[in-house]
Amino acid sequence: MNLGLKKIWLLPKNWNIYVAGGGAVIYGGVEITREDNLSGYYRDTDDEDGVGLGYWGAFGIYKTLWRHFNLGVDVRYSDAKIKHYDENRNAGGFHIGLILGYCWDAE
Repeated sequence: MNLGLKKIWLLPKNWNIYVAGGGAVIYGGVEITREDNLSGYYRDTDDEDGVGLGYWGAFGIYKTLWRHFNLGVDVRYSDAKIKHYDENRNAGGFHIGLILGYCWDAE
């Protein structure tokens, strides 16, 4: 879950760019499966979940089409530390997404 602020700049021909950032709550899980390879019938599975507090930042560009539809791309980075099996692990990373949306008040 991300919570933060976004600044949008309106460009000519219905193009828009933005930057955003804020705090993040990131969930992560690890599952470990061990199998006895000599006999092939012993199998043990263990899992552990964790939640970490961190940050995120994003920028993107999109175009408003036909006054109400947005189409663009969002590039985002997030980071948080999560403890699994008594070790701190990095959660988050780079994400690239497609923006496809509807807006009510485009001019």
